[in-house]
Amino acid sequence: TTTDLSSDEAPTKIKKIKKTEKAQTTSTRMELFEVTDTSSEKGFGISFGTLRLSFPQIRKGWYAVIESEIEKREVKNNDAVIYLGAPPLKGLAAYLASAKFKGVGAVTSSDLVRTHKVDVLRAMTGSSDFIKEELGLKEEVSKSLSAGWSSSPTENVFTVVMNELGFLDMQIKEIVKNSGAGIITNLNKNPFSLVKFLPR
Repeated sequence: TTTDLSSDEAPTKIKKIKKTEKAQTTSTRMELFEVTDTSSEKGFGISFGTLRLSFPQIRKGWYAVIESEIEKREVKNNDAVIYLGAPPLKGLAAYLASAKFKGVGAVTSSDLVRTHKVDVLRAMTGSSDFIKEELGLKEEVSKSLSAGWSSSPTENVFTVVMNELGFLDMQIKEIVKNSGAGIITNLNKNPFSLVKFLPR
């Protein structure tokens, strides 16, 4: 089953991540998708569009998935998927407030996400002009958002999701080095395995 972030249950045994696991790809590529109808067995990704879902216990709401696990627009491996429920708006606002998006700041990013919600996430995949038109922004703000988002396309969704899950900046850096997007598998299989390498 996929990880339910609302659950307080966690394994009591702490297991050190094996070097073979650490040696796996540390790509940070992730995709976000939303399920609106569980009977359709489909999700709608922000980059991939319609995805077929072949894992058990599909629920309405938002998910993050390791991008490399998407094969021919199908998601099969439930260990590669984490259920978020609501869209990761808190994580998005935090990311857009970072130094990567010059001149945006916490106030603007919070207002933007509060007003446009998930439409901000969808707009970010477009051009500066598209962002400006979709979100009704000033040109300098839309250019900053576009430049920041396009500067690290492989890390954007990953960082939004990590922020949403409550990881600190220094912890995110360690996750990038140790597991990348594979953090989803770690969280599903043995979340306490992260204790050994994450600074607190």
